[in-house]
Amino acid sequence: MQKSEWSSFRITLMLYIVVLILPINFYFVYSAFNSVKHDTQTVNQIGWVGGAIQYLAAHPSDKDVQQLIAEIDTKLHDMEKWISDNKDSKHYVGGRTLLIDYTEVLSCWKLYKHEYLNPDISIKLSSKCWESTSNLAIVVEKMAYFKHNKITNTLYFNLAAITVIVLLIIYFVRTYIHIQMKKHAIYDLTTKLFNKNYFLSQINTTCARTDRYGYPLSMIAVKINAFDAIEQTDGKKDKKHFLEMLGGLILSLTRTSDVACRYSEDVFFIILPDTNAGNAGIVQNRMKEMLDAHDFMTNQPVTFSVSVGEYQQKEQADKFIERMKHTLS
Repeated sequence: MQKSEWSSFRITLMLYIVVLILPINFYFVYSAFNSVKHDTQTVNQIGWVGGAIQYLAAHPSDKDVQQLIAEIDTKLHDMEKWISDNKDSKHYVGGRTLLIDYTEVLSCWKLYKHEYLNPDISIKLSSKCWESTSNLAIVVEKMAYFKHNKITNTLYFNLAAITVIVLLIIYFVRTYIHIQMKKHAIYDLTTKLFNKNYFLSQINTTCARTDRYGYPLSMIAVKINAFDAIEQTDGKKDKKHFLEMLGGLILSLTRTSDVACRYSEDVFFIILPDTNAGNAGIVQNRMKEMLDAHDFMTNQPVTFSVSVGEYQQKEQADKFIERMKHTLS
């Protein structure tokens, strides 16, 4: 796998990871809210049981007493699963265990519902049952509170983590796209001339065409002398402005069929198809005069080296480029 393909693969893999993380996070949120729901139901149930026992003690002869007893049995039975699921919870704050607290309530209730018609026994039992249910209610409520806090903190952490991951992926995707755009772009963004990649593809094509048909081909090379000094004396902003002006000036001196390119920081090539050395020399001289006479508004005068060369049949493009580089030395 090539490096560029691996980069694309990594970006795709990261996107898939986010797609997988989101449903996992949604499942966690669903489970968290479901747990909160059951915790709240249990707190309400144990509070209702305590109040129902007190009501039963005050109205033992009520016509709906059997229905009330059945509802208390149902509530206590419904609580059993929650108690079993949370019996070893680290959030337990009582002095014994959650199972013992629940068993005490259950035992007290079983004894009370058989003696609720006996005033002497039921009054004492109702007080005991009220105390045990109140104690269990406090324990369950505190457990639910600590549990909810942990769920909330975990939820916030997951949300923050996913946000960071998504932002990182957005950053990597933007960076990857930017790199690919630069890689596949054909223009130099500063000078608006063609870039090196485009130049290499065009010079190869043009040289092959010249070898095949025998058309003349020339090239002009332009070098900015002491290019690094411009940034030192003028700064990056003025250096960029200088390059923008230079690019515009070079374009104004070339034909539509010519290919003006920025080869490196300080070297420019202009491909002149169907042009012999004599005609290319005329363009070279005019370009040299225009470059030397132009006011680039820099603090120090800028000078240029401008050379010209004609392609030799079967020379090959890379050798032609190297020969043109040497003319600037």
